[in-house]
Amino acid sequence: MPRKQYEKLVNNKELVDGKDPNYEQILGDLQGGIIKNYGRQYSLYIFIQFDRRKPNEVKQWIRDEIAHSVTSTLAQIEAAKIHGQAVKKAGFSPESGELCKNFCLSRHGYQALGLNPADLSREIGDTHFTNGMKQEWEKSYRLDSPSSPAEDYWYNPPENWDLGNNPIDALISLAHSSVEELAAAAQEIIDKFAKVGKILACEAGYRLKNPDGYSVVSFGFADGISQPIFLKSDYEKYLARQKISREDVRKWNPQASLSLALVKDPLGEPYSYGSYCVFQKIETNNDIFAKQLQELKDTLSVDDERANALVVGRFKDGTPLSLSAEPAPVGASANASIDNFNFADDRDGNKCPLHAHIRKVNPRHDDDKLAENRRNKSRIVRAGMTYFDDPQAHPSSNKLKACLQKLDYLKGLSRKSIAENVPSISGLLFVCFQHSIDDQFGFMQRQWADDSEFPREREDGTDKYLDPIIGHPANINRQQLPDAQEWPRKWGESARSAQSFLGCAKVLGGEFFFVPSISFLKKI
Repeated sequence: MPRKQYEKLVNNKELVDGKDPNYEQILGDLQGGIIKNYGRQYSLYIFIQFDRRKPNEVKQWIRDEIAHSVTSTLAQIEAAKIHGQAVKKAGFSPESGELCKNFCLSRHGYQALGLNPADLSREIGDTHFTNGMKQEWEKSYRLDSPSSPAEDYWYNPPENWDLGNNPIDALISLAHSSVEELAAAAQEIIDKFAKVGKILACEAGYRLKNPDGYSVVSFGFADGISQPIFLKSDYEKYLARQKISREDVRKWNPQASLSLALVKDPLGEPYSYGSYCVFQKIETNNDIFAKQLQELKDTLSVDDERANALVVGRFKDGTPLSLSAEPAPVGASANASIDNFNFADDRDGNKCPLHAHIRKVNPRHDDDKLAENRRNKSRIVRAGMTYFDDPQAHPSSNKLKACLQKLDYLKGLSRKSIAENVPSISGLLFVCFQHSIDDQFGFMQRQWADDSEFPREREDGTDKYLDPIIGHPANINRQQLPDAQEWPRKWGESARSAQSFLGCAKVLGGEFFFVPSISFLKKI
């Protein structure tokens, strides 16, 4: 099949049928976890650096130990089908499933292998990838004179990062619902890698779930509710879960073309595609969040539930503030239609504040079709997990050993309730996939979350729309803190009160990666 035919398949207007033979080569050569989350309970993220003296040995290791064992999207779809049949037969979800494995390269990794990352980026010209996360941070966030660390918890320059201060060449990510299987797989991979490189860092993630099956992240909020959907089978599940028909999907349609997440891998075959991946370790501070939440409650004379919802845009159970002034009743499912909404009938933010987190990063409304098209193209596919720091852990120079010990700690968390675990969440291992970091993650972070004048430039010159969760309170263009956000005192009414809410999260590092095609890994 000519390359243009594959391009046409990836620029699809209809959702993909995973059983369609026309997509077999593309999906068989595409690494898994990109257009569909794995859904495993535990994940390991192993950051490695190649021995610059052994490029040929590194390539051999990739061909022998990585290329034939990474999970393909086709294999993932088939495994999900088998899992679904098992659930239907048994009446419950089997625990483990198979190991899921991905391999990503940074610009440093391509260079270490004797390849020019510009050859990759030339296909779409992604400057975030070619510059790397450290340089992009310097361009955007280095302040001339930051104030004291106590005041600027969120301000964390690269010299203090856990990840990315030293060049990361590649990321090996492993996912499983069995701690023992995950640890054994990681040990086997690293034992063979030790001859051609070293581990720089290792992070372990754990997926908390609420009774409705949604992930629970920092501060106790349901997550993963609104994601782009690429496959017909996943869309059918979405409609059933949201309890809506195809005809009812009017206010928000999550369907997406493969081109939202995939980009041609020029170093593979004509049918080869990959995706740009962002990894960030984001620490969240419960004390700062709780202090500001109490101040917001006092200012507005509201309860804890409403104050939380105003900050995020959803109640903790996932119910969107734009649809309801209250969360679902205790014991009731919050699933029904909680993603079928937009902000077109709340343009002034009287229900959901204009600066609420979910509104800043996904400003969905249909009053401006041109702008709506731009918003849809800026969506990302999120695949991160929460992380927990073990308070009893001892520092170790053996990065993998320390990470495997953390897995044991995470297994202990699985025996506790969500209410017990939420206060112990240390932060988020943020992972997302996209066609272009420049136009998706980068645009979303800087033009939306960080911009305290988005979505409305005020006539009085004030800037009151900083994202209270992930917005950087100051940046290289705006060295001072923004004005306090203005919050609706009552749901659906225009009366406002000002209260600042910011700086409860900080980036501890990360990197930009490309998830190459499997055929590239086999022939490197």
